[in-house]
Amino acid sequence: MVFLKEGYISILSHLNPDADTLGTALGIYALLVKDKSKKVEV
Repeated sequence: MVFLKEGYISILSHLNPDADTLGTALGIYALLVKDKSKKVEV
């Protein structure tokens, strides 16, 4: 994850991600997006 500025989070992975990588990134996204004060992108 990269915290670019306050209230903004970017979730990154390596090149050519496998299913585990994508599932984990989307799971983290699902948890973080519940906080409406933050912008989250995968």
